[in-house]
Amino acid sequence: MAAILLPQDHLFSVYKYLCGAALMFMMHFYTHDLIDKSTNHPYNNDTKIVLYFIIFGLAELLALYLFKEKTWKKYFLMAYHLPLITRFLELPATVTGCSFHLADGLVCSYFIYLAINMFITAVDKMKKRVTIWTYLVNIFGFFPVIKSIADSIHLTQQLLLFYFVSFAYKLYYYTAQTSDVNLVPLSKLDCTTFMFVIAGQCCKTYVGLVSMCVATSYLSHYLSRLVNLYLYGWKSTGIVSDISGVMLGVFVFVLSVSAGILGPSNSLNEFLLKGAVFKILLMYLASFFIGCTYEMVDPAILTFSAMPTSKPLKHCRGLTLYMFFLVFTIYMIYKLQQYDDISLSIPLIIIGFSTCLQVMASIVIYLLFVYDGVCSHSMENLDDIIFYIRSIVRFLDFVGSVILACRGIWFIKNGAFSWIQIPFFIVHCYGNVWERLKSGSRIVVLRRDAVKKLNALETATNEQIRNCDDVCSICIRQMSSAKITPCGHLFHETCLKKWICVRDSCPLCLRKLYSLSPDTTQQE
Repeated sequence: MAAILLPQDHLFSVYKYLCGAALMFMMHFYTHDLIDKSTNHPYNNDTKIVLYFIIFGLAELLALYLFKEKTWKKYFLMAYHLPLITRFLELPATVTGCSFHLADGLVCSYFIYLAINMFITAVDKMKKRVTIWTYLVNIFGFFPVIKSIADSIHLTQQLLLFYFVSFAYKLYYYTAQTSDVNLVPLSKLDCTTFMFVIAGQCCKTYVGLVSMCVATSYLSHYLSRLVNLYLYGWKSTGIVSDISGVMLGVFVFVLSVSAGILGPSNSLNEFLLKGAVFKILLMYLASFFIGCTYEMVDPAILTFSAMPTSKPLKHCRGLTLYMFFLVFTIYMIYKLQQYDDISLSIPLIIIGFSTCLQVMASIVIYLLFVYDGVCSHSMENLDDIIFYIRSIVRFLDFVGSVILACRGIWFIKNGAFSWIQIPFFIVHCYGNVWERLKSGSRIVVLRRDAVKKLNALETATNEQIRNCDDVCSICIRQMSSAKITPCGHLFHETCLKKWICVRDSCPLCLRKLYSLSPDTTQQE
């Protein structure tokens, strides 16, 4: 704990000490191997001893640089030259053994001194920092201080490094595994399955699982930046949200714990089962990422269709990104159909269909906007068409959320949900079912009232439109048909309908539409 709370420069010092310790252990291992071989073969191999002498000299110089040791204690790090010298001089084996144990004692005493010194320094700094953090918590609150601490010690970067090192070690270990008969077939699996098995083995502990979630958050962040780069090019930053990456990491953690991915695997079947679970988990992850990325970039892409100055390349970028979302989601649904246990893939299939419907609706709306922009006469009912398209998609999405909620209630009734899944199920029911139901009913009521109010207004004749000789002040376009407000202003019917959903007043003079009488209007 004291080492973790150190600042960045001290953490790098800890890593340097660990590298130096690894070098000293390497010298201990090779010296011990040389002494064992010399017991069985009493004749010297002078060339090998000289080579060891040179290698040990370079390793000790590197250790001196890492430890930054300039006092007399630096000679402790050169102790492993003693057994090499005794072996080179062909002294008795007991003298060589004693020199080896002496070298071990000197190096161990140096590391004990170093560890005690580091521990005292870490404890002192920890006491000072805890005092400062307690003061800051009283001023700014708990969570801002925790985030500041995590940023100062680069906790996420350390967890990311831990995951990559763990994955590389597992990859090497299971690839080169030949002693365990149960694990030899792992190296004969196809590349994709083998990678899933290795990724699942990196999550046996909570530390490994959290580090995998951090790696997932980083991957989500940089993929979002890549999408942003594709849409806007090098010069624009666009929209990149870090919140979706954090949500993705939490989502992966909850799914992994509920799927039972923690714990060791003792047989080949357990290895393969954990790899299959991790593969389904990755599909959930990809589906969640596609959904978050689509919701993030959809408003930005639709602005390309509404801008008359948009170049063809921008239209190609927006449409190809939509097509990528659509094709990838369809491919994922197709792969899920191949699993025997369809109960695991039902939520993912529903989410995938929902994403496909939303993307196809966005493509249709995009093309309608482009057509309306290039057409000589504007589509006055375009707003109604877009409203009905989005309403149908939202209704189907709401039906899918209700199906998932009913499935969750059935799982709770049968005791299939764990303690960690129930709070997220409650959040799903509140956010995706209850809030969508309230929002949809509010929109329907507002639009119904707007239609009633609009029908109460007088429709302008062609002569009145010609006499007005003006554009609709809401959309700034020519009018072929219009509604007349009691205050005598003309607007497109669809434009006025959108305005009434927000405010019950004239868009130009801001007078109440239904508190004005015709007599008052004529007097004015």
